[in-house]
Amino acid sequence: FSSSDWSGSVTEYNFSANGTLSTTPTWDAGQIINTQNWDTGRQILTYTFNGGSTGAGVPFRWANLGANEQAYLNTNIFGAVDNEGPQRLTYLRGDPTNEGTGLDFRVRPTSKLGDFIDSALQYVGPPVMNYPSTSYAQFVQTYANRIPMVYGGANDGMLHGFDANTGQELLAFVPRAVYDNLSALTAPTYTHRFYVDGSPTVGDAEFSDGTWHTVLVSGLGAGGRGIFALDVTNPQNFSESNASNLVLWEFDATSDPDIGYKFSQPTIVQMANGEWAAVFGNGYNSTGSGHAILYIVDIQTGAVISKIDTGVGSTTTPDGLSTPVVVDSPGTTVAQYVYAGDIDGNLWKFDVSSTNPNQWGVAYSSHGQPAPLYQAVDSAGNPQPITVQPAIGQGPSIGGTPTGYMVYFGTGTYMLNGDNTNTSQQSIYGIWDDGQVVPNRVTANVLVQQTITNTVAANGSTYRVVSNNPVTYTGPPSPMGWYIDLTTGERSVRNPVLHSGRINFTTTVPSSVPCSSGGTSWVVELDPMTGGQLNYSVFDVNGNGIINNSDFLTLPNGTTAPASGVEYTGILSAPTIIASGSSTGNETLLFGTTGTTSGGTGSTSLPEAGGKGTGRVSWIQLR
Repeated sequence: FSSSDWSGSVTEYNFSANGTLSTTPTWDAGQIINTQNWDTGRQILTYTFNGGSTGAGVPFRWANLGANEQAYLNTNIFGAVDNEGPQRLTYLRGDPTNEGTGLDFRVRPTSKLGDFIDSALQYVGPPVMNYPSTSYAQFVQTYANRIPMVYGGANDGMLHGFDANTGQELLAFVPRAVYDNLSALTAPTYTHRFYVDGSPTVGDAEFSDGTWHTVLVSGLGAGGRGIFALDVTNPQNFSESNASNLVLWEFDATSDPDIGYKFSQPTIVQMANGEWAAVFGNGYNSTGSGHAILYIVDIQTGAVISKIDTGVGSTTTPDGLSTPVVVDSPGTTVAQYVYAGDIDGNLWKFDVSSTNPNQWGVAYSSHGQPAPLYQAVDSAGNPQPITVQPAIGQGPSIGGTPTGYMVYFGTGTYMLNGDNTNTSQQSIYGIWDDGQVVPNRVTANVLVQQTITNTVAANGSTYRVVSNNPVTYTGPPSPMGWYIDLTTGERSVRNPVLHSGRINFTTTVPSSVPCSSGGTSWVVELDPMTGGQLNYSVFDVNGNGIINNSDFLTLPNGTTAPASGVEYTGILSAPTIIASGSSTGNETLLFGTTGTTSGGTGSTSLPEAGGKGTGRVSWIQLR
């Protein structure tokens, strides 16, 4: 994104086998879209009730809109009805006619694409899952050569889909939930707002008629209280004339006031009752009960299969559920448990293992009320908000058998007013779920604390070393996990990643400058069972391209230790992990970056040592 005119782009860069990124993009969608005819060269869809009781996907054209959508576009940024809605719609499609002249709409000098800020891109190639179904095997074969796509939400009011080979936009969608702010985009006095700022999830699912489809589901982030689903099975079918089939459903606060701003990223799963569903948290600042709530909705229709209310939160101090992670039933691809955190620091476990949705609910209770698996609090007992999706791994081996699950998460926020200067104590955790509630660290001493023992400069970079206090799991009242308190202003707002026998946390230390995109980040790699330092080197500290014991750090007391983390300038995304394919088994961690206080963007890569692999235990799909 460019904060000078709030334009944006998606670019493709070649990534070489040795881990080097090209400095020249293969294509730039922000420039390509300027060459696409706004009227005939773009396929833009939307969702409307159009006076009926059932919503439907329609072309984003004035005549197809319902009365409510037309009324929003006919109203200017000052709340006055000026009946310029048809011109606003064509502007949003890319029509430059009234930019700076005529109706004096806002000039877009760089690109017709709006800014991409918090929406992570989703690449979709051929179907890649391995569901045990002959019909799915046929689906894989049918779409083995479909057009690869890249999807992402922008703050121009649209979810965009680009041809990954060429960068050309093939599809766009305007959610109904953003219409109340669309007129602001044409105002010469426009100041930035969020629209489609959530990260999409894409997965394969079986519909009620037995056919398989690839479905995209996305919330709006800070852009609105809503979530929508599109059928993106075959890009060759992307057309406005096919809108009613491509747009599956939209579910927003007008449907249910418990839907909040959805920073929660949905998950696509098969439930124990056989239905395929989108699973998501209700998000933040809802206008309903204020509770943290888990939604499970039919992937094809958007009908609510189950709404699991934790009962925590109120209208005066609203809570909200963050991104869930779903765990398979052993030996199957069917959902058994769901884990998710909330803004009040509660880590919830939901049991969805029954074939009867009426039996689904919060897994634990206390005094007859739903109880979280764990509540994250600082040393003074203040709740620590959980806004990340937890990572799930096998539990410790008791008597030679893995028992329960380890649940990894960090705490903190980076989306609220004042977050840049917030210095409240935040932490990262590994909690053992062995089938019972774990007391918080103030109530009982059941977690082992690891600490950041040293910060060391080496070869132009800054590294940190973490303690390696032992954690011996034998069952209650033995340790039930571990935690590390982060440094002042540091928080964990990127999803942890369990890979190669270690747990990765990418933490953020924002700049204290208001509205700045700058700051620093730490990439931290730990032993997942203890939270302590690994017994081998992960980072190429000396920069010789080989990761071994020569990369140990020399500490002030003269001893040596492997680095547990490395600092970067800029705000890093969670990593994408790319195996090198070499005999060393090394990996490359690729991060998106938001760089300086002026708002630059880019990417960086970090070579890491390989390690033992881990099997799939959750429904996170890497494409």
